[in-house]
This record gives sequence, C-alpha cells and structure tokens, in this order.
Amino acid sequence: MQEAAIDIVVRDGRPDEEALVYKSWVGTYSSSLFARGISRGLFEERHTKLVRDILKRGGVIRVAHAAEEPDAILGWAVIERPNVLHYVYVKEPFRRLGIARRLVAEVPARFRFTHYHQNADQFVNKFRGDKGGMYDPYLAWSTR
Repeated sequence: MQEAAIDIVVRDGRPDEEALVYKSWVGTYSSSLFARGISRGLFEERHTKLVRDILKRGGVIRVAHAAEEPDAILGWAVIERPNVLHYVYVKEPFRRLGIARRLVAEVPARFRFTHYHQNADQFVNKFRGDKGGMYDPYLAWSTR
C-alpha cells in the first residue's frame, strides 16, 4: 500500500452527504457473498432500511476528503461507538492510498465489524491482526 500523495482530512459527515453513503454502501455490498441469492429489489429495500436504522441509533459517518477540497469525498466509514465498524468505502480511483486506514484509525483495538466483503480480504485481515477485529454481523441490527 502506498500512502496518499494528497493531504487527507477526516471529519464527521454532514446530513447532505448521507445519500452518497446509502448509495455506495448498498450498491457495493449488493455484490458481496451475503447478498448472493437475494433479489436486487429486496436487498436494496431491506439494506437501505438497515443503514437508516444504524444512523438513527447513533452511527457516525466519518468522511475523508482532500484538504483543499472539502466537498470532494474520497471515502467514508460508518462507526458506532464504542467499538463497532459497520462499513468502509473508498472511491475506486483512491483505493490503496491509505484512506481506509485513516478512516478507521480511531476505532479502538478489539473492534467488531458488521459487514464483510470478499474483495476486502487483505484490509480485513490486516485489521484483524493489528487491532483484534472480529466479524459480528448481528451487531448491524443492534449494538445493545
């Protein structure tokens, strides 16, 4: 992995950026093994509701952007305190630049992640080893 050649800033997401989170989360996760065999319409309906529920109950959107372009989002993560990482997304042209690593840097050791995508094996395995992360999809429905 190479480090980003651009100065990356990570900040809390704004309400006007939620549509991007919904679209990219549901869109990319629809190609995961989890979604295999579920009709596209049913998956989009139910997973959009799940994302909405996560955000309503306290999920926080963290957004990465170039320092000089705060409205040009490069990626985002949804985190639920104290130690749940729901999803990380980085736009394709900006992958492998360390942006996902920056987005999840504030997630404490021994975190749980709720969504697993087979295309992220290297990333997931790295964080399992470094931070003791554990896959627990049931936390997507409730962290209580």
